[in-house]
Amino acid sequence: MSDNHFFAKTLFEESAVFKEFEAGAVGKDLRYSQDLLAALVEKALIEQPTGLILTGDLTLNGEKESLDQMTQTLAPLKKVGIFVFAIPGNHDIHNGWARKFTQDQQLVAHQISPSDFKTAFSDGYEFSVSQDAHSLSYAVDLATYRLVFVDSNLYSETFSKEAPITQG
Repeated sequence: MSDNHFFAKTLFEESAVFKEFEAGAVGKDLRYSQDLLAALVEKALIEQPTGLILTGDLTLNGEKESLDQMTQTLAPLKKVGIFVFAIPGNHDIHNGWARKFTQDQQLVAHQISPSDFKTAFSDGYEFSVSQDAHSLSYAVDLATYRLVFVDSNLYSETFSKEAPITQG
């Protein structure tokens, strides 16, 4: 799965400000991302794949609360031994656009740090045969395959007030 831009339902209330923001998020199902991920988890629990691979822009704009809800939704997979391997996209780490919407206000939301990401998606890092010291890149040996997850993103090492960097 790639570019799902998960946005926790707890980050928005029905308001004019949120509707305006949502209208600009063309192609992203902000209201239903949690339901869509839950449906994927339900399907995976039935089909029992070895793992699920998540490739970047996992959260809408790097909201920590979205990451927490996402990992909670994915937790049943880990309980039955289905691995979840993930790599961040340019929207996921220290993104200055992280927001929440309450009443008619758009507020800054807590951002995901590299350590938050590694903790949330620990399977890849726990089972890696190699990790890059300067990024969130890693490699995992899975049966006869080596999966290489490359983090080519450029992001701040601390809280950011800037837009995500789109080259890397």
